[in-house]
Amino acid sequence: MCLHNDSYEQNIEEFTKYVSGLNLPPKCRVADIGAGTGNFICQISKVIPYAEFTHVDSNREMNQIALKKYDQYKLPNVRVIEDDIQRLDFPDHEFDLIVCVNALYAMVPQDLVLRKMRDWLKPNGVFYVIDLGREMKTVDWGVHFLRTAYKQRRLLAYLNDAFLRGREVLRQNRLTTIAQNSGRYWMHETASFGEQLLEAGFEIERLEPCYRGYADLAICRSPHASPA
Repeated sequence: MCLHNDSYEQNIEEFTKYVSGLNLPPKCRVADIGAGTGNFICQISKVIPYAEFTHVDSNREMNQIALKKYDQYKLPNVRVIEDDIQRLDFPDHEFDLIVCVNALYAMVPQDLVLRKMRDWLKPNGVFYVIDLGREMKTVDWGVHFLRTAYKQRRLLAYLNDAFLRGREVLRQNRLTTIAQNSGRYWMHETASFGEQLLEAGFEIERLEPCYRGYADLAICRSPHASPA
């Protein structure tokens, strides 16, 4: 359904624009934590094709889809790790850039996970994070998808996709809402999200709501010297 989600497309475009302006070394190391089906790595590989990418996700089905994409994009420089972040143990100062898009809310406990990612970054390394923080409203998103498809003259394609896959999308959205309301998924406002990042030792360069107000975007740097 991402084809009909202009908010998702905007997130990728904004991310690509930001990475294009970074002065990353040619052989930089990039990790995508909770990488899903690999869309963000595929996109930034166009900007930094010689980077060494690490894809981390615990979902085997998503990883299999990502591997097919990496093969299609001819990306031999991607290692895929199928594991939970809580069990991962990368060396300190391993990465120049860490990306985490709509995955942190499910990584408990968030304070310890954030400190791990901070330690994995090189001094002054970049942490680019988008995180779902507010309750998902299925009807609101359905109406938004329909309006977007109409504006982009994709209405028939959207209705076809909705007929074929709509039940699964609705089911997943309901499961997310249930997990949020039960406290299993972390919910936050923009200010409290920023406070959590600061407590983890990051320096925040940019912090704002995104994804139609349902999520928050933060661009952070690791400190030049690791906090005690």
